[in-house]
Amino acid sequence: MEFDFTAQRKSFHALWNNVVFHIHTGSGRYSEPILQLIGPKGCGKTRLAQEVAHAYPNVLYLSFAGQTQEEALATFQQMYLPNMEPLPDWEQTAAAYMKEHASSYKLLIFEDENNPVSNACYAAFGKHMQEGSASIVFCLIGEKDIGGIEDGIFPMRYRTLAEYCKLFSAYDKKDIVRLFGLTEGIPAIAKELDTKKSYEENLKTLLAYDSAFSTYLPKLLCETFRTPESYAPIIASIARGKHRLSEIAKDIGFPNNKCGTYLNALIQHGFVTEEKNEPGTWARYYLSNSYFIAWGRYVYGKQSLQLVKSDILMQLVKETLDEAVALPALHAACTRYIQNVPKRKLSPICSLTDPDADNTKKAVPVKLRDGSTIILDYYGSEDGESLFGIFPHDLNKRYTKEDYTQITKAIRRYEGLNSAYIFLFSLYRFSDWIVHKAAYNDLLYPVTVERLKY
Repeated sequence: MEFDFTAQRKSFHALWNNVVFHIHTGSGRYSEPILQLIGPKGCGKTRLAQEVAHAYPNVLYLSFAGQTQEEALATFQQMYLPNMEPLPDWEQTAAAYMKEHASSYKLLIFEDENNPVSNACYAAFGKHMQEGSASIVFCLIGEKDIGGIEDGIFPMRYRTLAEYCKLFSAYDKKDIVRLFGLTEGIPAIAKELDTKKSYEENLKTLLAYDSAFSTYLPKLLCETFRTPESYAPIIASIARGKHRLSEIAKDIGFPNNKCGTYLNALIQHGFVTEEKNEPGTWARYYLSNSYFIAWGRYVYGKQSLQLVKSDILMQLVKETLDEAVALPALHAACTRYIQNVPKRKLSPICSLTDPDADNTKKAVPVKLRDGSTIILDYYGSEDGESLFGIFPHDLNKRYTKEDYTQITKAIRRYEGLNSAYIFLFSLYRFSDWIVHKAAYNDLLYPVTVERLKY
């Protein structure tokens, strides 16, 4: 499956043009002619960089992975200085290149920010920049902001549910959410999906022992840690529902202090997130995306099922996928929507959508007089105004007038207010009654899965 990078390519090109304009006019907005293309592994940074280099003139994509200094130098000269005699080092090569292309701005994109060969090339061009030449803009590719650059950052992220809905337009919405949950929108995994195949066929492809779904996380662990086999059991334990340090340590047979050390490393590198509901309470640990959950549940320790009894593994996935993987991925997408969209739609009260604010809570259960329980999945309040997010807890859920009545009762019982912003999320189209209600109630926002573009 191929994702379209057209929008990202145009936005990145616009950012480069903006930097060039401000440098050329001396506005002072950009202190250095440097861009950053940042995002998590597998989000498509390399693909975007290659497309930008292919689509626009004056862009050089430089990757020296696996090359010695001599090989990289010779390759660069053959590609970009083909009519010159070989030069002995990067400084002379950079000087010759900049002299030949002094009349136009160039964008040099460096793929391997920690590669010593890339660093030597970057330093050589950087020396000329310090001497007053401003004809080149650098772009450094990495996972995190290196600091010191504000306006010149271009963030990449995993693909969204809205994009999956567009690509799998013939699928039932619940199957789209399931595939999204299994892959978390990571292009490096989703590339093996085929929009022309059935959901069942795509599921079999993902669960194969040699698929990107099975091998991607082990590769990440190998690239990150010297002993990846020490970290995989922790990921699998959290995926199975163990969220406290003592629970995880007991589950995998590690001492608490050893398990805590490994957990801190996983948090530092973005595999795990730590949450504390109240100061002084014990922390709970969660995997940072739904793909890690899926890998821990359906791949770790199950190679024999993948190879010999794939039908048993398929049945296991079908029985547990919705609750364990798909719904958490859907709820995370709904939360991202709330944290991004309302800043334009609501009165400017940022704490209503701020996940770190003291008055923002998640998953508040409210018991009604009839004995039923309504879960208010997202809650924020400030200066007498409140916001609630209601997420689907069943992939087949379709909201009716009765559902909305129960929700408003729960909100009034919990908050004691007559009005609040309500974001109501559904996989499917809403009933005519709810659409009509939203038309004249500017506090109600029905949101279908196709709009989850964050």
